[in-house]
Amino acid sequence: MPRLTRKSACPSKVLARLALTRRRQKAWRERPEHMEGIRQRAIAKARTKKQQDTELLKGYIAELPSQMTKKEVLSLIATDYCKARKVSEQAFWQQVRNHRLLTYDGVSGLWVNPIKETKA
Repeated sequence: MPRLTRKSACPSKVLARLALTRRRQKAWRERPEHMEGIRQRAIAKARTKKQQDTELLKGYIAELPSQMTKKEVLSLIATDYCKARKVSEQAFWQQVRNHRLLTYDGVSGLWVNPIKETKA
């Protein structure tokens, strides 16, 4: 029976990831300023994308009615925003909660759109 070595036991994708990790570790040891610059640019790019996504969501919610029932909210979200942007409903609701873009009025049992109210 042939003896298994580390290279024959690991898939090539795993070995490629390990090589990339080792290369990055070496770069951080040898050129930390360069790697820090890369990291800072990546952070700035991610921040910009997140702000753009939030502005798109605010623009979408601003177009919704000022008050909606639960069925209306779910149908508008499922049919329009989530399918068009390829976002899960869970991710949508998390972003809505984080930015307080919709609120629930327990007395009337309706979802209130505060963006629509402030623009009016």
